[in-house]
Amino acid sequence: MVFSRRHVFIAALAATVTGLFAGACGQTNPCFSLVCDTPSVCNPQSGRCELPAGFDGGTRRDAGVDCTPECAAGEVCNRSTGRCVQCLVNGDCRCPNPVCVEGQCTPDTTTVQVVDAGDTCANAPSFIACGPKTFTVDTNLTTASPSVQASCAVRDAGAGDVMFNVVLGTPSDLRVSVAANGGGAQPVIAVRQQCATDVDLTCRSSQGINTTYRVRRLPEGAYTVVIQGYDRAGSGPALATVAVEAPSGSSNETCLLAERLPLDGGAVRPELVGADDDAALSCNLGGGPELFYRFTLSELSDVTVTANGTDPLRPALALYSSCDAASSLACATSSTANGRLVARRLGAGEYFLAVENQGQATMGRVELSATTEPSRPPPSNDTCAIPADLIFSGNEATVLADSSRGTDDITATCGGGGSPDLVYRFNVPALATYTITATPQAGSGGAPVLSLRRGQCGATVDGGTSEVACQPPTRPGEPVTLTVQLNPDTYYLWVDSTTASTAGAVTITVRR
Repeated sequence: MVFSRRHVFIAALAATVTGLFAGACGQTNPCFSLVCDTPSVCNPQSGRCELPAGFDGGTRRDAGVDCTPECAAGEVCNRSTGRCVQCLVNGDCRCPNPVCVEGQCTPDTTTVQVVDAGDTCANAPSFIACGPKTFTVDTNLTTASPSVQASCAVRDAGAGDVMFNVVLGTPSDLRVSVAANGGGAQPVIAVRQQCATDVDLTCRSSQGINTTYRVRRLPEGAYTVVIQGYDRAGSGPALATVAVEAPSGSSNETCLLAERLPLDGGAVRPELVGADDDAALSCNLGGGPELFYRFTLSELSDVTVTANGTDPLRPALALYSSCDAASSLACATSSTANGRLVARRLGAGEYFLAVENQGQATMGRVELSATTEPSRPPPSNDTCAIPADLIFSGNEATVLADSSRGTDDITATCGGGGSPDLVYRFNVPALATYTITATPQAGSGGAPVLSLRRGQCGATVDGGTSEVACQPPTRPGEPVTLTVQLNPDTYYLWVDSTTASTAGAVTITVRR
């Protein structure tokens, strides 16, 4: 190839310029052609790859590049790059943008979150809910170790457990459920505010099948869901669901979230319409929605609880010494919209009250109030020692009897075991027919049992009791009538009740 003078001149000029620039960059920027491996950077003074200032080579937990200047409030330092970002993990974010994506807090577009629950409080994962969202857990408690104690599981039984945290960004309801998933599992599920305290807001057992309940109007904050076997044998496969829902109803949906009930007669107004049926009351086997209250006694006291409602509500009242259903002390129902429960000689301590409707609550309201007074000794006619005499005016005797003030002394052949009773005496001068009626005080839910004995108050005659007649109630709140022909003798009328909770004020009328 033949070059012209013009070609030779241009080539020489280009070589000269390239040499000049290369020499200049080599002198002022030694990093011009040097490529360093992250996180090393080229030191322009030495022209070598070096770790940047603030990087400690991984000897500290927070090893990495310091952010200079320091990050502003609401930002965190990404030490892998030395840059300030909004978040590194979801826990750095808050509602309404709870999910961390490439350093930015973004909205949560998922409605269902599959949870890999932890086996200790320290490694329990946390999930933020800014609105309705469902968390599901499919776990096998057989392989889990015991680390906490759910209140509705057998204490210290070695049952395995797992847990996770739900962070509520807004006040919410939690609809909680757990089901056995074969293998003889009997899981329980609890909700608490602090994982390791072993103090539950609520807890429910699946009974080897399933259970569902709602915790209403929880304020913003973190809550721990604990899934545990009822005992070691019940630590099998379990399916759990926690649904975050918009707040509704009353917060005292369960016993562990019971609201304080004043004891000065002031009324509270339970909103039973919309409440759930979370508890089984012994006197209302058909079930119904209920809410819970608590009160504290400082001394031995008598407590009267009144529920005044409107149709079609039919209140049932149950009293407990703890949130264990087995601690039931009294239970009373009413055939009207007004109910009452009287509990005598309650010791100092805390008590829990459930107010429930007898059936689904679709409308109506109820006002609940309670009063207390120091307990008094039982009346003198509590036993056979000093029975109260019935005084006849003409052919009728009437007396107001409050069997709830007595103690349990006898059991009639037609009922009355375990309930307080009172005894009255009258004489029959000649053969005659007597009609005895016990009418419960209106709204008391009383269920009196009448037992009539002859000759001897509480003793037995010829190997049996001295009872000549006995009449139980047909249903609570209704009068009980006993009609019997009596020979001349002394008779003892025992006023009893079906249960301790149905004892109360009744009007006794004896006609001849």
